[in-house]
Amino acid sequence: MLAESKRERKAPRSGIFSVGNHPTRTAGARDPSFRLDRHVADIQKLCDDDQSQQNHANRSIAAPARCALVARMITKFMTEVSAKFNPFSACAKPARLFLTFLPPNARSAGTAINTTLLPRNSTEPSSVKVKFKDGKEMSFNCDKINIKGLVEEVDRHSRQLQKAADLSD
Repeated sequence: MLAESKRERKAPRSGIFSVGNHPTRTAGARDPSFRLDRHVADIQKLCDDDQSQQNHANRSIAAPARCALVARMITKFMTEVSAKFNPFSACAKPARLFLTFLPPNARSAGTAINTTLLPRNSTEPSSVKVKFKDGKEMSFNCDKINIKGLVEEVDRHSRQLQKAADLSD
């Protein structure tokens, strides 16, 4: 009881103090947006480190996988992407994330993107189907594979097509 009354009597901290004539904000004092900004800045720094790591191969700092997924997915050999998922289901996450990894100009580059939203009470599993320029079709059941595995499988075949295209040029 006594501790609670002391807390109530304390004046709330505003998060602003003055140094000389310049009021400055304290680092994160009761300001959740500061923590969010700092978190976003840290992620951007890690992504920048990933890009500089690609430029400097002898660098020993490991970059996070989420930055590498977006930067390395080769989509120019895909002719059709079909995703079928229930947006309210947890197992739809790989399909939704795979669609977000496609570049904004994918449709204009010739890739047909088809999405089918299943009803909320559907028991049908989420799936992603990808067709490539060489005729190969890959079908994934999103219940059994995560986004990292999905992107790795698609990228593996895309890299093979990239090597074949580089050798023929």
